[in-house]
Amino acid sequence: MDEQPLPTAAAVGQLRMLVVDLACKWPLTGPAQFIQAALDALLADIDSPSLRALAGLGSNEHHEVREIFDSSMDELGLLPLSPENLAVARWAMARWWADQIRGRES
Repeated sequence: MDEQPLPTAAAVGQLRMLVVDLACKWPLTGPAQFIQAALDALLADIDSPSLRALAGLGSNEHHEVREIFDSSMDELGLLPLSPENLAVARWAMARWWADQIRGRES
């Protein structure tokens, strides 16, 4: 099965959802999802030094995921949301979940 890379907008959306997840303190994802998101982003021509480092982490390096993810989001301008924007983050997460549910029904 040949999987196509995510479109750039979808890869950025995936990274943004991880940022929102962290800002809302709803740990829905583990280290493997952060690494996969980095790989998807690189395949979609989104690049930064820390994103490459994150994509290359092995299972024995999972303790480094959060720090490298934060660095890559800083490099890409997708900084973690501030407490002032937490309501915006929660609405973004709710819309994302609604889109996921709607996509499964189609």
